Amino acid sequence: MARAQSRTKTTDTATPAPRKSTRANGAKAKAPAKANGNGSATTTTAKASRSRAKKATTLITQEQIAAKAYEIWESKGRPLGHDIQNWQEAKAALGAS
Repeated sequence: MARAQSRTKTTDTATPAPRKSTRANGAKAKAPAKANGNGSATTTTAKASRSRAKKATTLITQEQIAAKAYEIWESKGRPLGHDIQNWQEAKAALGAS
C-alpha cells in the first residue's frame, strides 16, 4: 500500500522590505541601520554625530579663548572697554577661526 506524502507549506521567514515614507513635506526617510561588524547597528546620523564629536575635540573652546583674553587683558594693565579687541586677539593667538 502506498503512503500518502504529506506536504507542509513553508513560510518565508525573510525580513520584509522597509516601507516607504509618506511624509507630508516630501522629506526623505532616514537610511536604514547597517551592521557595523560587532553585532550592533549604526545609522548614518550616529556616524555623523561621532564625526562631529571627533572634530570638536580639535576645536578651541570658548573657555580657552576666555582664559587667553583674560591673560591679554591683565598684560595690558586691565584697561576697561577693550574686551572685544582682547577676545579677537585671543582667538588669533590660539588659531581659532
